[in-house]
Amino acid sequence: MRKTDVLSDIRALERDVEKIRELGVRKRKARSRVARPAFAQMSLMQFIVAVADFGEDQAPMEPHHLKDLVDGIEKANIPKPIRLCLSIPPQHGKTTTILCGIVWMLLHHPSWRIAYLSGKASMSQRWRTEIERMLTKVGFEIYQSNVNGIRVIHNGKPAGQILLRGFRNPVVGEKLNAVFVDDPHRDMLEALSPTLSRQTFDIFNGSILTRAIPGESSFFVVHQRLAASDLIGQLEKFDAWEVVNMPAVNPDGSTLWPERWSFTELERRRLETSEYIWATQYLGKPATYGAEIFSERGVKEKELPDVNECDVVYGIDVAYKLKAHNDFSAIVEMWHHRPSGEFYVPYVWRGKVPEETFCTHLKGLVKRRNATIWFVGSPLERSTAERFKSEYNLPLRFRSTNQNKYERARMVAVAWNGRSINLPPEVDWDRDTFLGELLSFQGTGAYGTFDDQVDALSTAFEALRQPNTLSLAEAWEAGKGLIPQYNFGSGLRFSREKR
Repeated sequence: MRKTDVLSDIRALERDVEKIRELGVRKRKARSRVARPAFAQMSLMQFIVAVADFGEDQAPMEPHHLKDLVDGIEKANIPKPIRLCLSIPPQHGKTTTILCGIVWMLLHHPSWRIAYLSGKASMSQRWRTEIERMLTKVGFEIYQSNVNGIRVIHNGKPAGQILLRGFRNPVVGEKLNAVFVDDPHRDMLEALSPTLSRQTFDIFNGSILTRAIPGESSFFVVHQRLAASDLIGQLEKFDAWEVVNMPAVNPDGSTLWPERWSFTELERRRLETSEYIWATQYLGKPATYGAEIFSERGVKEKELPDVNECDVVYGIDVAYKLKAHNDFSAIVEMWHHRPSGEFYVPYVWRGKVPEETFCTHLKGLVKRRNATIWFVGSPLERSTAERFKSEYNLPLRFRSTNQNKYERARMVAVAWNGRSINLPPEVDWDRDTFLGELLSFQGTGAYGTFDDQVDALSTAFEALRQPNTLSLAEAWEAGKGLIPQYNFGSGLRFSREKR
């Protein structure tokens, strides 16, 4: 074949490709002319049903439970811009509603620049493909899509833009018609930190609010409450902001989103978590961090079962370390009754004694029950554990952790509040001091507070965890005989089988 023939074939192929491209452009323009006016006539509620990806396991539905958010998006800039803070519980569809609202806004205002900011930059980028899908479905042509956002074509020219950024990534130099801040805090600990929460507020004031076009820009701050000092907590102090709280459960027992979350399901969730997280994240009423970790309603008395039907461990917390104000040591004996799956605390000791006296007392307890001692502490306490084993011949197991006291106590508190831990009706140890420490525990480690018995209880509970687990919701349905188990990092679970 001659060279001229090859070149001729290539040119012919290029002409065919160009015809196909022009045909695709004409089809997209035709679809745009038909689709965009049809979608533009829809309310935002109808629009969400038409374009959102609900997945295979969920029927499309209008988010009437988020009417305040939907109304706010529809009313933005009509007749004036708004400032709206909404506290919404986890897993209640807020992000899907926001993303649909952004596309709906651009459909009605094709030249607008709209920002979506999330505490984690990866989350903003995660939604880019979904936004592109919705834009294409409603008839927009994508002019440009990259890590900074998506720009669309309107009337044959580059027009409106959706910026997708992390909350802490700069939007300096941008003029924005609408801004959506979705979960600005990366986690609860960030919101609880006075320094980091103040930084979040300063970033919002100094780098985001300053992007407003005078008299035109609307701002939406939407997240589950994490602390009294989170972004909504700081903005609600200013009259310019309308603040709406949407609790998962209302005082009359009705739920915010009954089609998805029944009262029973939410009660199960309440048992899985602490009082702090339930009040803050699900009811939108931030509590004092650590308050009521152990509830008084969890106090339960019951006669001890046959010890031969139980697994027995001793959890300890020791004072033989460099911490002057924390000079108590504690021992908690805990039984796990295999037939019923319940827990018992038959013995608790707390005192200030020399190390040798403490170890001698502990050795006597272990010999009586033929049990193992568990000790969970910081890496620096490993030497103490090794000394106990070598010098006093104690059957001790040590696990190193960097978790704070609150996180360590959180899951044994779930079992306590669920009335799965029993105390004997009559004891020969100081039960009042034990209960007083539990019920007042806040996990701060502040000077003048005591948490030795709580630490020892947490350790004993962890030692009795079981394999072969299922979720708390499954355990709720499965009935009795399930064994609560907590594994750090995966949370409270329940064993399907008894050992």
